[in-house]
Amino acid sequence: MIMLGDFFKNKLGEKNLEISENRYRRVFEAAQDGILLLDFQTGKIIDVNKFLIDMLGFTKDEFLTKHVWEVGLFKNEAEQKENFVTLQEKGYVRFENLPLETKDKKLINVEFVANTYQVNGTTVIQCNIREITERVRAEGKVKWLASFPEQDPSPILEMEKDAGISYINPVALKLFPEIDDLKMSHPYVNESEKFFRDLNGTDKSVERREIQIDGNWYLQDIKYTSPDHIRIYGHDITELTGTP
Repeated sequence: MIMLGDFFKNKLGEKNLEISENRYRRVFEAAQDGILLLDFQTGKIIDVNKFLIDMLGFTKDEFLTKHVWEVGLFKNEAEQKENFVTLQEKGYVRFENLPLETKDKKLINVEFVANTYQVNGTTVIQCNIREITERVRAEGKVKWLASFPEQDPSPILEMEKDAGISYINPVALKLFPEIDDLKMSHPYVNESEKFFRDLNGTDKSVERREIQIDGNWYLQDIKYTSPDHIRIYGHDITELTGTP
């Protein structure tokens, strides 16, 4: 026999459960990341939020009839099945930069995180998918720009006011192999304190000087990049000076 108190407790529990489910559904649909819920045993998609539907262009019905590796999210289905087994065993997987393909064959970059949790005694997998395409492009551009000093045929060094030499490009190391030992006493970087002082607090951003090292003449452009940094670009002008 169900006592009246138990009846009200059950009703209250059902009401609280309904409130919790409604709250979760609102958060789920309003999330600004793509979210997939997967069956733990099979990897079949059991729910998907609107953000991911809009991101990838598949309909909700297309998502819900597939496994996570069948939706076109991942190019290598065999590898993704292995990742799913790892997720089952460890309860967590993460990909920092995963290329995904949308329904219209457009490639985007995402951060993919999946973990397991319990819902009413049932294990569920939640996958959070965040698009990072613009960030990846920006990082790629930074790497591309950073590659210029590495490939420049002229010696380039960067110096910090208190720490000394902070960067030497490959050409500079080849021309001045002893610079690592001599450091600030090397003729290529001597008088650096003077340049920090002369460039700081003025409208000038560049100083120039000509120096001779091992019989070669170099025209240096000393550029003031910040209050604590200068960058020295060297140009071999030996032929222009007429030095034999």
